[in-house]
Order: sequence, then C-alpha cells, then structure tokens
Amino acid sequence: MMNYSENIQKMFALGSESLEKDAFDYQELGLQSSDAKELLAVALDDTLHYNDTVDESYLYAPIHAIKALTQFKAEEAFDSIATLVAEYEDDDYVADAIVSYAKVLDKVDSIKSMITNNSLSNLASDTLYKALHKDEIEAQAQAKAKAEEEAKIQAEIEAKAKAEEEAKVQAEIEAQSKAEEEAKIQAEIEAKAKAEEEAKIQVETEAKAKAEEEAKIQAEIEAKAKAEEEAKVQAEIEAQSKAEEEPKEEVPTPIVQKIESVTLNREPALDPHIKVGRNDPCPCGSGNKYKKCCMNK
Repeated sequence: MMNYSENIQKMFALGSESLEKDAFDYQELGLQSSDAKELLAVALDDTLHYNDTVDESYLYAPIHAIKALTQFKAEEAFDSIATLVAEYEDDDYVADAIVSYAKVLDKVDSIKSMITNNSLSNLASDTLYKALHKDEIEAQAQAKAKAEEEAKIQAEIEAKAKAEEEAKVQAEIEAQSKAEEEAKIQAEIEAKAKAEEEAKIQVETEAKAKAEEEAKIQAEIEAKAKAEEEAKVQAEIEAQSKAEEEPKEEVPTPIVQKIESVTLNREPALDPHIKVGRNDPCPCGSGNKYKKCCMNK
C-alpha cells in the first residue's frame, strides 16, 4: 500500500457504514478537489481492494475515493475509474459508485455504451446494468415483494375465508346430522311411547273384553240358576196346585185313629174304687190324662 496523506488516511477508517448514507461530505475529513490525483490512486490501488493483511475498513477506501471524486466532480478521473468495472466484475460497490459518478457528470450514456458494446464480460455488464437501473430494479423488487406480500395476504384471506366457509359448511353438516339424529331419537321415543300406549290400550281392551266375557258368563250362570230355581219353584207350585185340585182322601190322623181304636176296643170301665189322679194317664189306655178321658164317665 502506498503512503497517503494524512487526510486521505482518515478516509480509510470510514468503513462501510458511511457508504449507506445518501451523501457523505468528504470535506469534513479535510479533503479538497486538489486531492483528486491521490483519490484516483486510492481508487486504483489493488492492494486496497484485495489486501487481507490490512484492516477490513481499508477495503472500502477505494469506494470512498470514487465517491469523493464524485463529490468534487473530478471529470478528468472518470475514464480511469470506469475501467474498474471490467476488473472487479461482480463488485456491486464499485459499479454503484461508478454509476453515481456518471450521473453527476452527466455521462450516463457512456455507461449504457459500455453495457451494449460488448466491451465488458457478461458478468461485468450485468453488474453495471444492475447498478445503472438500481432504482428501477429496487422499485420492481419492492413492487414484486409488495405484490407477493399482497398475494400472500390475499391467499391468507382467501384461505381463511375458505377455511371459515368449510368450517361453516362442516358446522351446518354437523348441525344437520345432529338435528337428524335428534329427530331420529325423538321419532324412536314417540314410536316407543305410541307402541306402549297401544299396548296399554290393547291390554285394557283385552282386560275389558275378558271382564265382559266373564261378566256375561256369570250372568248366564246366574240366569240359568235363576231359571232353574224359578222352574223348580214353578214345578212345586204346579205340583201343589195339582195336588190341591185332586180330591183328597181323608186319612185319619194318628190321634183320631188312636181315639177310634180306644173307643172301639175300649174295655169296660175299670174298677171305680181304683184311685187315679186327675192328671194321671187314663186307666183305659187311651193315653190321655184321666181328667180328659174317663174321669166324668
């Protein structure tokens, strides 16, 4: 690495952070347009682009040198700086710095010419093209990212809507299935209740029919018994009536027969001197008390 002035060496400590700024004022380091020659030397110094033995921040010194030349509008150094694109084909920092340099000097057409005249490798042309159209590419990338994000959000919304719709349909299916199951259970309960009610009515009907049949049989039995009783009574009445209508043969009662027997067969009166009490049996053998029989004879 060459020996650079004190102000140039201050630039070596800037690193990559200041490159992210839209515009860094290199005059704050004490640099001036008169340092253009030394700044060009830094930009073209291969040891700063690839030297791994120096501080890492040194690797960004060539880029700062190009940006400083851009700030000072050092037109005389542009052509030499532009050649760095071919040497550092895939270095985005170099390509971006050169394009910015060309825009300040209104040399964008020269950059376009470098891309189209096949003087650069495909890689170098592609790197330079991307640097030239960086804003457009970034805008496209942002638009693409935005579109992808919107598409992602839209897809999520649609997926969510689809999931909600499917969930709704599923809920409706489950609700319908549940309603059908409940209706089926209800129908079974009602059918069972109806069957039980019909069975109960059938039992009651049969019990009533049986009771009526038994009552009928009982009534028939009672009617038959009553008829038999009435027939018996009627028969007895008729027999009695018939007996009453027939001429009666007078049959002497046992007492009359006895009296007649005593009267007809009576022995002559007993000895009057026999003492017989009035309440004693008559000695005649009639069986009556003496006072009722022979006492007064």
